[in-house]
Amino acid sequence: MKRSIPLLCAGLALLLVLGGIQKADVVRSAMTGAMMDLGFSLGVVQKANAASHPCAARSCLDAQVVGIADGDTVRLLIERAGSPAQVRLRLTEIDTPERGQPWGARARQALSRKLFRRQVLIASEGEDRYGRLLGRVYLNGRDINREMVREGHAWVYRQYSSDIWLLEDERRAQKAGLGLWSLPESQRVPPWEWRRGNRKSP
Repeated sequence: MKRSIPLLCAGLALLLVLGGIQKADVVRSAMTGAMMDLGFSLGVVQKANAASHPCAARSCLDAQVVGIADGDTVRLLIERAGSPAQVRLRLTEIDTPERGQPWGARARQALSRKLFRRQVLIASEGEDRYGRLLGRVYLNGRDINREMVREGHAWVYRQYSSDIWLLEDERRAQKAGLGLWSLPESQRVPPWEWRRGNRKSP
């Protein structure tokens, strides 16, 4: 398309020299149409590039991971209102063993190896009742939430997950005996059940 515009311009100039004004109008119209087509094509490419971006959430932001609380919660350094600020992020759709649970420390170590001091992209869906950001973490196009499940460091948080493929990732990790799935069955307690059983009475 870009190559056709100079040719059309040259054709217009030649016809003007020859006095073919009427024909020049035709060429001028063709050139205008070509330029409009070019603009349309570039617009489509730009939209396609935007659509291929891994973040299609309500809010997308770049951040640096500066702290790892556990296997599904990190501390981020972001820019807010022109100034650096630290916020907590809860990885969505997954739930890792708590600190007091078997595999809790290993899940935290796994997430730290992946993310600590790394620049990441956050696809956020808002905040929870504790004021934490909720979202998926992408590192160079990798879905870290999904990796934690695939490697056996996390359960799918069924109450808050809408990704059916995560369940398949969990099933495969369990079948392969990866991560927490290598523990004796008595120690493989879903974190939400563990929290309920260990909640202190008021």
